[in-house]
Amino acid sequence: MKTAVFALSFLLVWISEVHPQPVFYQGQTINIVVGVPAGDVYDLWSRLIAAHMGKHIPGRPEFIVQNMPGAGS
Repeated sequence: MKTAVFALSFLLVWISEVHPQPVFYQGQTINIVVGVPAGDVYDLWSRLIAAHMGKHIPGRPEFIVQNMPGAGS
């Protein structure tokens, strides 16, 4: 009995198709808004993070850093 159950479950798994999920961030752009002028320490940190963050997110999205001084930061 155990052999029949094992054989049937193996057959069902072998026949079934696996559909991968689409990568959510593929082809997307992520904006990072920095509330300080360009060249400030927080601006440099955000640009450093944006340069390397795309490598660690599935789909490898593009990052854009926008400076908006006085944006409430």
